[in-house]
Amino acid sequence: MNTHIAHAIRNSSSCADPATCWGPARSAQCIKFEQADGTVHLFPFVQFVCAEFRCENAEELLRIEFGSHCVELEGVNLGEIVVALQVLEVGWVRTLPRKFQPAIHAGCAAVFSMLVKRADAGLNSA
Repeated sequence: MNTHIAHAIRNSSSCADPATCWGPARSAQCIKFEQADGTVHLFPFVQFVCAEFRCENAEELLRIEFGSHCVELEGVNLGEIVVALQVLEVGWVRTLPRKFQPAIHAGCAAVFSMLVKRADAGLNSA
C-alpha cells in the first residue's frame, strides 16, 4: 500500500483527544470502522439497513447492519453514537486503546470491542 495512503487512513480519525472513539461527519458518504489491530472497514450509508442498541448489565451493545456486513460495538455511553447514526452523521468509529480506557470522560462514548461479520462468513474481531 502506498505509504501516503496508509498514513492518511491512520490519521483521518485522529483528534486532539486520543481517548475519543468516534467522530461526527456531516454529509458523510460512508462510515469508517477501525479495529484495534489496524484493520479499517468502510461501509457506505446507502447500504445501511438498521441498528440495534441495548444494555446488558453495565455494558452496552450497538449492532449496525449494512447490506453485506454487521458491525457490533461493545462499550459504554454508546447512545451518543446512536443519536449521530440516526441522522447519518457518524464519520468514524474505533476501539478505544486499552491504555486510554481508565481515562474515559464521564458521559463520553467508549468502544471497548468491535466485531465485524460478513453476512456469509465468520467473525473478524479486535
